[in-house]
Amino acid sequence: MRKDAVVLILGAGSGTRLWPLTAFMPKVLLPVSLDKKFITFALEATLKTNYKTYILNGINWLPKFEKFIHRNKVQVDLLTSNQKLETGGELLQHINFLTRLENCRYFFIIPGDYFIEKIDFKTVIDLMDHQQLDICLFGCESKNYGEYIKLNKNGLIKEISTSKSNISSVGIYAIKTNLLSANGHLKNKRITTTELLNMFAKKGYRLGVFFFKDKWKDLGTWPRYMSFVFSFNIKRFMYL
Repeated sequence: MRKDAVVLILGAGSGTRLWPLTAFMPKVLLPVSLDKKFITFALEATLKTNYKTYILNGINWLPKFEKFIHRNKVQVDLLTSNQKLETGGELLQHINFLTRLENCRYFFIIPGDYFIEKIDFKTVIDLMDHQQLDICLFGCESKNYGEYIKLNKNGLIKEISTSKSNISSVGIYAIKTNLLSANGHLKNKRITTTELLNMFAKKGYRLGVFFFKDKWKDLGTWPRYMSFVFSFNIKRFMYL
């Protein structure tokens, strides 16, 4: 198993966009078919790459995640947060753990409510090493998504915003592990991932873009969820 990076799949969100289903189940464990949950796609894309994978989850949903892992015999570990913070704050809660991982130079953050076909982590790490990046955001050339990447004259990210540009943020990113230890004072703040990344950009860290070519889709709203479930199961039925 490769040790130069680990993968964190986000599963601690409140799931307000899919209420009321998420009153009874964490969003990433909602069903897509009889044998697949939201989080199954991120796990399948990640585990085949041979990187150690963790699911970031909230304390309230811990029994459901434990049951899911046991039932499906998934080779992942859980990182449980005991505070209700935004995604950036949830991540920072695990600074001490992440910085103690032997030889782990980078960690990848992947939303658990995405359909993802595959991810080439090695190419991203090579890009970060070559360009000496502290953070690398996955981006795509589209104007169909809610957050957009703005670059400076050197080709580095200066801001992530809702104002449209020609690069959308995919919502997947990689961060140097030692960057966390330098920002331990933020770990109890209620802060979103976007706010955290913009804060790092303003501090002068080097943020770059990896153009993501493979198939992906955010499933975290009612229209996207229902549309994907319908099309996914129709396609499976047709191939039987």
